[in-house]
Amino acid sequence: MVGKGQSAITGYLIIGVIFLIILGYSIGRIYGARNIYYCRFAKANRYNCNIPKESPYDGAIFQQELEQVHAVISGFVNEQPFQMFDYSERVGDETILRTIFKFKTNISFPKTLFIGKGFMSEEKIDHYFSFSQSAASLDGRLNTTHLLLCEKGFEIEVLQLFSQELQLLMSEKYPKLWFEFSDKNIFIHSQEKAEGQEDLSNLISLADHFTENFLPVMKSIEDDYIHLKGLHDK
Repeated sequence: MVGKGQSAITGYLIIGVIFLIILGYSIGRIYGARNIYYCRFAKANRYNCNIPKESPYDGAIFQQELEQVHAVISGFVNEQPFQMFDYSERVGDETILRTIFKFKTNISFPKTLFIGKGFMSEEKIDHYFSFSQSAASLDGRLNTTHLLLCEKGFEIEVLQLFSQELQLLMSEKYPKLWFEFSDKNIFIHSQEKAEGQEDLSNLISLADHFTENFLPVMKSIEDDYIHLKGLHDK
């Protein structure tokens, strides 16, 4: 009887190992296919593509949950350097693949989050954002569908950027994308992974529109923000 029991346990262990090998192989093929697709998209649009050793994400969210970053597309949008990449986020027992578009600026701006309600719990937002945050009032129905959070004391400056024009652009044309501003970086988060050329092009299209139309607004606010920040930090 003992021998049969040991044989059964051994059999289960072997089946478990085989299952893990197949699962790992399947995940590897999926991620490998994503990397190949990203690099093909980059080549077709004259961007660069590489497989990073470290995460290029250095924003305020997901610091503890980013498991793996896959292929990175890099280049320039309106002379602003950008990186676009998939990342694995652990949500409970599930691993979710999403996409981030990051571009650098030389503009100081209050830490800010513009996100659709339901994309992330307020408890999670409070947990991952280390700055003292305040909710800025949005126009009309956007108050029921989106959150605009920023450094406390800088609501007026942030609302100069998040005018009705930008609010409507995000809610009507890009409802599954959201903004994070952190340390002169701007992150456009996709609530779902970018599935194909249209999704990737949408991220680049929003970045192109933003850099052309809204970076000048950020620049015009910068001096006031730096001055007020100095007063707040005293």
